[in-house]
Amino acid sequence: MRWLQSPLCAGIFAAPPCRTCSKARNIPLAQGVRKGNFCKLPRPLRSDQFPEGLPGLTTLERIKVSQANKLFDFLATVILNCLEREQIVAVENPRGSFFWKTRFWKTVSQHFRYQAHQACGYGSSRPKWTVIAYNHSAFAKISRTCPGESRAHVHEPWGLVQHGPAQGNFATALETAYPPALALHIAIAFVEAMKHRGWSPGYTPYEPHQLIENSVLLRSITGHQPRASKAPALVPEFASCLMVRSRHPIPAPCPIMTKLTKPWAVPPFAQCALPEVPIHSKLLRATPIRLIGGDGDDYEKDKMLYVFELAWGVPHEPEKFVQEAVTAGHPSQYESFLPKILHQALEAHKALSDAELVKLRLKWVKKWTERSQTLELRASERDLKASLPQHAKTILKDKKIALWKEMLEDLQYEDMGVVDELVEGTKLLGEVPLTNVFPQHFKPAEFSVEDAKQESQTLREVVLKKTRSSGDRDLDAEVFEKTIEEVSKGWLAGPMELSSLPEPSLIGRRFGLKQGPKTRLIDDLTVGGQNGTVQSNESPKPQGPDVIAAILIGLMKVLPGESVEGRAYDLKSAYKQLAICESDLWAAFVSCFNPKTKSPSIFQLKAVPFGATRAVYSFLRVVRSIWYIGVVGLKLPWSCFFDDFVVFSKQGMVKSTDAAVTALFRLIGWKFAEEGEKCQQFSSEVSALGIKVCLKDFSRGKVYFDNTEKRKQDLSDLIQETLKSKNVTQKEGQVLRGKLQFADSQVYGRLSKLCLAEVSKLCASGGKALDGQAEMALKRFLGFLSSGKPRVLSCHTDRPFFLFTDACFEPTSPFWACGLGGVLVNDQGILLEFFSCSLSDEEMKKLGSESKKSIIFEAELLALIVAMYRWSSVLKSASCVCYIDNNAVRDVAISGRARNAAGIHLLERLLQVEMRLGVNAWFCRVASESNIADYPSRNDLRLFNAVRQVEVKPLIRQILKGFG
Repeated sequence: MRWLQSPLCAGIFAAPPCRTCSKARNIPLAQGVRKGNFCKLPRPLRSDQFPEGLPGLTTLERIKVSQANKLFDFLATVILNCLEREQIVAVENPRGSFFWKTRFWKTVSQHFRYQAHQACGYGSSRPKWTVIAYNHSAFAKISRTCPGESRAHVHEPWGLVQHGPAQGNFATALETAYPPALALHIAIAFVEAMKHRGWSPGYTPYEPHQLIENSVLLRSITGHQPRASKAPALVPEFASCLMVRSRHPIPAPCPIMTKLTKPWAVPPFAQCALPEVPIHSKLLRATPIRLIGGDGDDYEKDKMLYVFELAWGVPHEPEKFVQEAVTAGHPSQYESFLPKILHQALEAHKALSDAELVKLRLKWVKKWTERSQTLELRASERDLKASLPQHAKTILKDKKIALWKEMLEDLQYEDMGVVDELVEGTKLLGEVPLTNVFPQHFKPAEFSVEDAKQESQTLREVVLKKTRSSGDRDLDAEVFEKTIEEVSKGWLAGPMELSSLPEPSLIGRRFGLKQGPKTRLIDDLTVGGQNGTVQSNESPKPQGPDVIAAILIGLMKVLPGESVEGRAYDLKSAYKQLAICESDLWAAFVSCFNPKTKSPSIFQLKAVPFGATRAVYSFLRVVRSIWYIGVVGLKLPWSCFFDDFVVFSKQGMVKSTDAAVTALFRLIGWKFAEEGEKCQQFSSEVSALGIKVCLKDFSRGKVYFDNTEKRKQDLSDLIQETLKSKNVTQKEGQVLRGKLQFADSQVYGRLSKLCLAEVSKLCASGGKALDGQAEMALKRFLGFLSSGKPRVLSCHTDRPFFLFTDACFEPTSPFWACGLGGVLVNDQGILLEFFSCSLSDEEMKKLGSESKKSIIFEAELLALIVAMYRWSSVLKSASCVCYIDNNAVRDVAISGRARNAAGIHLLERLLQVEMRLGVNAWFCRVASESNIADYPSRNDLRLFNAVRQVEVKPLIRQILKGFG
């Protein structure tokens, strides 16, 4: 029920199981055989007179009916809850199901209208009647019925299935799954209902000034391309959407999601902006609307003119698509994906002189320093601290909460609830408050707080059993010693006896995690049940290397020719600077192994622990407000990754920037490292988050990202240990893969992705002994780690190139069985060069033509590789967008993973040339009809009379050398 309370929950679609409610149980049927065994026919369990269950049922039958009734009762409660929240509700069941007659449904039935349809009208093989009860008229459109049996529409029989893998099963059981067309129309109905209630779908193509938390967009800046399904298209697939509407149902000329092979004339009784739908247009939607009386809904009144609607996606003309692609550019140009406030801070560095920027910062610091010393604010701070619980007074004693609040108000911060969260304390349980500053993402709780209370004794017993020695005496002693130190600092209370704990109470498990020479204390609140109660509607994203890269690209553009330095500021014991909410202290106990007594010792957490799910949300919410003050108030070009703030400054402004950051932290009372190894100085090399950012060539428009030497050494040691042991468990494989993945992201080129693919296989298989391929892959990664080039970011990528490639495979053609085509376009949309050639029989054999029906995948991938090699002189160190009309090739190029031998061989060639050139490639889809390379791939050169053709046959022979 808590899921329904999420602001992201628009409604529900429910299809309660109908096995006990089916009227098919009343249909006489001859005895049959089910999979070779005697088939006992199902008995009726309900009737019109007894919809909640017939008298005289056997014990097993009563249990089945009772379980179903409990579910129906729960569904009625859920529906009433949804109706109270004015959410969308749709419920589906067979038309003759006794479910509709149960008292459970009757308690809510007056809130609904009903629409019936037949499954065969949506592609099923049987004419099953189903009813959908709904509270929004968008679902009234789901009304197709059987068009009548014909050669093209044949029904499968009911009863027992006599043949095939489902032999012996009842046909009704095979009709429970929705046909894809029905599922699509249900989804469309939900979308229309949501739109009618004010929801607006997000803009699909790339758009500037997106939220900084949109990590998919930000990764594009550093050349990291996510899966195609996660990234918005640079150019929409269709030039336009053409609607055909009619008062009379009309048969669609092709199935949904297929394309027209010739223009389709719009019937004279239908309305459309064009007299005919163009060739190659795709039928996106065919929506029949059967009006059954109306319900007074304005939405329905708007649709009264039409009862049938066809939506067509009209493709771009190839020349037009090229221009759209050039306009869209390359994602590395999109440093404007930074939020508007950070973009404005960067612009301030361009607009203001050094003296003006220094003056602005001094004025701001002076204003708030003077304000902090006023009697009024001191009184407010004193009163606020006096209202805090005793443990919070200790932990927050240095915080200037009233001053911080006024700063945020003065700068018009959009999440003032963050102040209440800090004052009231971080909760460990329950729903995370909605802030509207992080991207929306619903993550449901596993169980409720009440459930955790009821099971608290069992959960405590589990934790105490798991609290045992790590097997390392020194580690056990260090963890316990640090725990006692935390008691002295007021972060913990204890140790205490188990019998002294309140009832209920929850206990987490404390253990130590070795991180190089240091040991981090982890408080596992998952095993204790606390984390399972957490429900969130947002997903805060710390600002990692991608944000740092975006800031640097922006700075290179606003400070051309300047020298820049950077520094990381590290908050001291960051989580411990926040207090736990007093109301959740009953769930804030931890059990730590005591090496002296050889048994668990129990402590109570007072400060926020590392290992609590809610702590992450709370901490990121608070530090984001600090980051905001720095950006807006002091014009700091900085990022915030958990407790690490990374800031950049012109060499001549380093003192001003350092003074501004230091003043901000001290004014609001946040402790940061001012000495020791974590206290860095401004430098042309910045180390943070396990990466090293080299700024020595910043003035020449280049920045280098690499792994730190420590990370390289740690990862090298881990790989060496793995190679020595020859075995990897699934958990070890996942840890290794994660570390390899992070390190790989900082090494230029993606050839090492082939190594990652082998490690991923080990993880997927559940862990096993290393085979030859995995061993070779790990050794190869070691080589990349030590010799791989750093990732290069450049501001000189505003003029990208565009590659369009294609292939055709028509094996019956005597002269052009397999053709390749490629076109090179510059940033002005000018076609510079193209190639057009046909593969020989021998070359096709190397791609697998003798063992496969089609080699179109291999040919399309080869065309892309040929283009990269042929135009390597202009692509070197440049940005390039590659448009491909084969989804499999695009996905393989993005992921760096292929399955068959030819694909793996070709992919290695692609990644080799990409790495050698230092090209920042981005792979996109273009529809075949819009792909200008389709013409040369078929030897159709009519658009290329004024374009230079280049020879590629020797290059193809070189690429395919060693195949077969």
